[in-house]
Amino acid sequence: MAVIEKCRYVPTSYVLAVADEAFGIEVFVDAARNCALGFSGRRNKADFNYRFGNAERMNAYVAEYVQGVKDAAERKAQRRAEKLAANRNAQVNVGDIFKASWGYDQTNIDYYQVVAVKGMSIEVREIACQSQETMAMQGVCVPAPNSFIGETMKKRIQAYGDNVYFRINSFSSAYLEKPVAVVAGVPIFKESSWTAYA
Repeated sequence: MAVIEKCRYVPTSYVLAVADEAFGIEVFVDAARNCALGFSGRRNKADFNYRFGNAERMNAYVAEYVQGVKDAAERKAQRRAEKLAANRNAQVNVGDIFKASWGYDQTNIDYYQVVAVKGMSIEVREIACQSQETMAMQGVCVPAPNSFIGETMKKRIQAYGDNVYFRINSFSSAYLEKPVAVVAGVPIFKESSWTAYA
């Protein structure tokens, strides 16, 4: 991994007042003018650069800033841990169906079927759908399992809360579509609405 060198501009009249390497915190102060300048993380741009009415206000602000940076880092680490745990607990099986809904000024529906599961990675193929037009240029559709129309794609499973998904590209993701019922061994899926405009 490339090492990013810090290049933080600090006026010569400022002295280092607070340093916490774990959070990348550096606060510089000019006590004669009650000025403070703060950095955090690996950023070279200052988070703040203020002049205060008196030393007490400056010190209180600096203490609040330092605690805020630490609290934000803790929340971020907690969200990362929760996401990792959710990803590990995500259950995906061969045959599962994922649905992507996307489009600008129209709604496109694409379905994908899992053909292989390898840890947190899956292999999927796009499948056809059974579609019915309900009005001009709009209708409903359901997936047609095992009616493959696309090539195999390798994807990484992700999870957010109870939602299991994988990213298709920069503008769409496909979410696990659970059947509403199973009749004689055949899964029945909820209809999804689509629109199309000429």
